Order: sequence, then C-alpha cells, then structure tokens
Amino acid sequence: MGLDWPQAWLLGLPTAVVYGSLALFTSILHNVFLLYYVDTFVSVYKINKLSFWIGETVFLLWNSFNDPLFGWLSDHKFLGSQPGSGAGLSSRDVVLTRVRALSWHGPLLALSFLAFWVPWAPAGLQFLLCLCLYDGFLTLVDLHHHALLADLALSAHDRTHLNFYCSLFSAAGSMSVFASYAFWNKEDFSSFRAFCVVLAAGSGLGFLGATQLLRWRIETTRRDRGYSAMVMDSGVCEEESLVSGEEAGSITLGQYLRQLARHQNFLWFVGMDLVQVWGAIPSPLLQGYFEMEMQEPSLGFDGRKRCCPLLALAMNSHRLSTLGSEAQRCCPLLAVVVNSHPSALQVFHCHFNSNFFPLFLEHLLSDHISLSTGSFLLGISYVAPHLNNLYFLPLCRRWGVYAVVRGLFLLKLGLSLLMLLAGPDRPSLLCFFIASNRVFTEGTCKLLTLVITDLVDEDLVLNHRKQAASALLFGMVALVTKPGQTFAPLLGTWLLCFYTGHDLFQQSPVIVGSVQPRPEPPAPAPAQAATLRQGCFYLLVLVPITCALLQLFTWSQFTLHGRRLRMVKAQRQNLAQIRTLDIKMV
Repeated sequence: MGLDWPQAWLLGLPTAVVYGSLALFTSILHNVFLLYYVDTFVSVYKINKLSFWIGETVFLLWNSFNDPLFGWLSDHKFLGSQPGSGAGLSSRDVVLTRVRALSWHGPLLALSFLAFWVPWAPAGLQFLLCLCLYDGFLTLVDLHHHALLADLALSAHDRTHLNFYCSLFSAAGSMSVFASYAFWNKEDFSSFRAFCVVLAAGSGLGFLGATQLLRWRIETTRRDRGYSAMVMDSGVCEEESLVSGEEAGSITLGQYLRQLARHQNFLWFVGMDLVQVWGAIPSPLLQGYFEMEMQEPSLGFDGRKRCCPLLALAMNSHRLSTLGSEAQRCCPLLAVVVNSHPSALQVFHCHFNSNFFPLFLEHLLSDHISLSTGSFLLGISYVAPHLNNLYFLPLCRRWGVYAVVRGLFLLKLGLSLLMLLAGPDRPSLLCFFIASNRVFTEGTCKLLTLVITDLVDEDLVLNHRKQAASALLFGMVALVTKPGQTFAPLLGTWLLCFYTGHDLFQQSPVIVGSVQPRPEPPAPAPAQAATLRQGCFYLLVLVPITCALLQLFTWSQFTLHGRRLRMVKAQRQNLAQIRTLDIKMV
C-alpha cells in the first residue's frame, strides 16, 4: 500500500507537466556538457591541438546535417505508407512512436554524456566519437520533443501551455551548472565524475519514467473516432485514423523539398529567423578556442585577458557567451567555419549578440561598472530569457504568437533608436540596453518554436498529407537557418574594421616557447580608443535597428496568423474528421 500513493500521484500529473519535464532531463546534462567538455579534454586528457580541431570540424559538419537527416528518417514514413497494406496511420500511433523513440534516445543521451568523463580511448578518437554520439542523440531527443509539441496539441492555447512548462523546467535544469562548480577539480577528477554519473542516472531514469507516463496516458485514453485527432482537455491526443492503406502513396525527398519551396510562409519564416539567430546561440568551437589558448597562450590571448577582466570573467564563468571576436583575431579560418545552429534574421541577431557581448562590455562600460556588475549582466543575459518566456507565453495565449513577436521586434527597434539618440555616454542606459537587447532577442528565439508548430499544421493542409511531418519540418528549419551563425562574426568583425580601422584579425608577433613573462600590450592611443569606442557603440545599436527593420518587413509577409491560422486549424480538424468518416464507411 505504501507505493499506491506515489504511483497515484505520478499518474495524476498533468500531461503538460510530464511533457515539460523532458526539457529538465535534457538541460541538466546539456548545460554541464557545454561548460566542461572542452576543458576536460584539454586540461585533463591533454588532447593535442590537431586532434582537437579535427574533432570539432567533423562535429560541425555532422551537426549541420543531422537535423534534416534524422527528421527524414523519422517522418518519411508518415508522409506515405505502402499501398495496399491495409494499415492506417493515426495521430495516436504517431505520438506513441515519438514517445517510444524518446524512451530509447533519452537514456542513450545520458550514456553518451557519461562517455566524456571516463577515458576509454586515445583522447583524439574519444573526443571525435563522443561529440558525434552525444550530438546525434541530442538531436534525436530535441526533434521528437519539439515534434510532440505539434502532435499533442492543436490549439495555440494548449501549445503555449505545454511550452510554458518546458521553459519552467529548462530554467530549473540550469541549476545543474551552479551545482557543478562545487565538484569541478582538474587535479582530482573523481568527484566531478561521480557528479556526472548522478546527473546521467537522474536524466536517464527521468526519461524512462516520463515517457512511460506519457505512453500510459495515450494507450489508456478512450478511442473516440468522432472527434478531432488532437484533444488536450484530457491531456493526450485521441486516436484518429488519418489515412487508409489504399489511399497511401510514397513521397521522395525531392518531392518534399519542392513542396517546401512552394510553402511561402515557411520561406518567409526561415528568412526572418535566420537574422534572429545571428548572434545568440553559443558555439562550441569558440569555447574550444579559448580553452586551448588557456593551455597554450602562444597566440597572445593571455595578455588580452589580463587587460580585460570582463573578458576573463566571461571566459571562465560564462563560457557559453562565445567571445567570437577574440578567437577570430587569432584564427581567420576559424571565423569562416565557427558557427552552426537553428533558424535566418533572428538567428543572425542572436549569434551577433553572443559573439560581441563581452566586446561591448569591455569598450563601452569597463570604465563605468564594477566587475560584479559585469558578472551580473553576463549572468542575467542567460537566465532571463527562460524567465521572460514564462511571461511571454501567457501573452501569446491572449494575443497570439504573431502579435507578441511583432511587438518584440518593435520594442527592439524602439530601444535601439532611443539608445542611438542618447549616445554612448550614459552607462546606466547602456547597461540596460546591452542586457535587454540580448534577453529579448533570445526570448524571441524561444517563442518561434510555436510558429514552427503552426507551419506543421499548414504544411499538412496545403499538401494534403496523411500525417503531420513535425520532426522533419523542425529539421528543415534548422538546416536552412544555420548559415546565420556563420555570418554573424564575419559581418560583425568586418563592420568594426570598416568603421574604426580596428582589425580584430591582426595580432602582435610573439615568441613561442619563451620563458619570459608576456609583456602587457600597450594601451591604445586616446584618439584610437575613442574611435574604437564610438565604433562599438554604433555597431551595438545599428545592427539591432537593421535586424528589426528587416524582421518587421519579412514578418509582415508572414500570413499564418489571425483568420488564416484559424482556417488552417479548422481544416486540419475537418480533414481528420472527414477521413475518419470515410474509413468508417469503408
């Protein structure tokens, strides 16, 4: 009897809570991975530089293409089934397929996470295999988790409710990073290794428990074919057969790509989103560069770090901030290959903010704020987007995602124009603008998942699909928008050089292997420092203004909102009901 109460309590949890908990079990691993994997291989396993860069280059290529690859492998069977099989697809079957996939891939993600912290092969080989395995399972988990958002719910209210708990649990998952500082020790790695084992065990068991609860909910739901395929009032989707075997036909990848090319809202969305991502999502390559330079300071970064405590703080305490300008100063090739990740205008701006956030702090605020204030600004820029999302999602339920995203674009434009008029000599306003610009940009990125779920609905209706290809569409968005991460540091460094003459790629020659202490670099001349400061300021405000104007234009062309969105959702519901009646008649 002692187990009856906990079991009853678990079975009584709302589906939104169970779904959101999957984000917790992912984030507790991924935040620690991002923070420590490079330092582990560089400082503990002593990987050589050639093996490190080979591993990171292969990882970038793999990371660029595995989203659409896994999306196609997962969902192509939903686009068409074998004719004459007599077996129909149902939304219930699709959700069960995704939940079963998560029940396998989640624990495998935890195991691949563990593979980083125990030496079991030559460092270079282990680095390459661990990165590819971990990223592969992470991609599978993310794709199926995001696809469930579109498959479990149809209405905007229900989807924002699900996304709310994802944000809540993601913020809770970031606590693993704070706990990790108590165990991290390069000299005695056993305590940190034990900490990672506990995290992996908790994550793996959490995935098994959460997916088992979801499967139980779906399999025990009463089947009522007279209702819509998507019903969230009971917490799960009802079974609804969407296609009979006689209707089914196959679709090739080329045909699918041609269908996407005709999907106007999809094209406008990825164009807007590409700009958003150009500045916000951290790059493992840049993190790796800083870790390598800490071990081999021959490239001259050590002196620059001593001159700028905010850069040192950002590198040591906030490695996710990707200080792209410093890495590219020493490695021009790195600037070409350094970035890769989802969604076009939004993608650019997000990555631009990450790449140049510490540079703006150094040249615009280092004389006006303390080290603790700089630490607070850096920290809040990563925590606040999760908390902001908890406020934005209720607004999305009331006004719609389209209106909220447009409002954020207008807010970004207004704040940037205000900062431009105020000038660079207002430290308090600069602090607020630098932090809020990054927070609102990151927050917008997190809301766009809801827009992709609406695109899934429209794709199904426009192309008369037999079942929504949710994971595949998420993968295609990721593929199309990844160039935004590449061009953010390139364009930013070029603009800074163009306006100020300060070339981030140039460095003073250094004597490799010298035992003498590295001299402090000379301070720039006052005129040069003023020009550089002015250039950083204009870069800080003009990039958001340009991005906001481009995004407002592309977003105005996006028609999947209001009446059209209601029509698409109604047609999806009617399509399911009509096909159900046809199947009943047969």
